[in-house]
Amino acid sequence: MKIWKHKNELAKKVDSLTIEKEFLEGKLVSLLSISLNKQCKLLGISKSSLYYEPVKKFSSEGELELLIIFVSKDSGEVSSTRRYI
Repeated sequence: MKIWKHKNELAKKVDSLTIEKEFLEGKLVSLLSISLNKQCKLLGISKSSLYYEPVKKFSSEGELELLIIFVSKDSGEVSSTRRYI
């Protein structure tokens, strides 16, 4: 009985390792057979890096100032812009 149990455990491990190997080689037909957490672990990346969107940099100081003015007018609060030289 112990032998059959051990054999089944080894078969599951072989299946798991086969799926991981195929994933890393790009041969896996469906990514649904392996969890997103497992995919990230195999690739050595954090899960949060999948959802990260780079922040757009402003092309000029004027563009940033226009955005600040637009947001402040949209919020309805009275404010002024200051320039430090």
